[in-house]
Amino acid sequence: NLAAADPKKITYSYQPGHEVSPVMTAEALVSRQLLGWPRNHPALIKGAGRVAAHLESTQQRNIYYCYYATQLLHNLKNKDWERWNLRVREELIKTQVKDDTCAGGSWDPSHPSPDHWGGIAGRLFQTSLSVLTLEVYYRYLPLYRTADSEGLEAAAAEPGNKKK
Repeated sequence: NLAAADPKKITYSYQPGHEVSPVMTAEALVSRQLLGWPRNHPALIKGAGRVAAHLESTQQRNIYYCYYATQLLHNLKNKDWERWNLRVREELIKTQVKDDTCAGGSWDPSHPSPDHWGGIAGRLFQTSLSVLTLEVYYRYLPLYRTADSEGLEAAAAEPGNKKK
C-alpha cells in the first residue's frame, strides 16, 4: 500500500523486495503527489532528482517511464522540469513518423531504437503514451499553487467563464 509506505522512501519497486527502478519511482512519486505530499517534501525532491538524472544516464527509450516522469516533474515545476521537458519534447517530435503511410503521425516502437516496452505493447501503446506525454503540461491544471497557477485561477474566475 503506497499510502502506508515509509514516507522517507525515495525509490520504489513494482513489488516489495524487488529491485527499485526509475520507472516505478516516477510512478510512485506521482501517486504520492496526488495523495497530498507537499511540493517541498524532502523525499519527493530527492526522488524527483533521481528520476530526472536517469534521463541523462540512459540511452534506452522507455515511453512508460517518460510519461510518469513528465507528470512528476511538471507538477514540481523546478529546474529539472525545464531541462526534462525540452529534451523529451524534442525527442518525441523528432521520432514521430512523418510519412504518408498509415503509420504517419504515430511513433514506431522499434525505431530509431527499440523502446523498452515496444516489442510487447506495440505501436498503439507507443503512440498513446507519446501523445499523453506531450500533453502533460497543458492537459493538467497545476497540482501545487504557484505564482503561475494563480494567473490560471484568476482567468477561470473571470465573468463569462463557467465554473463546474
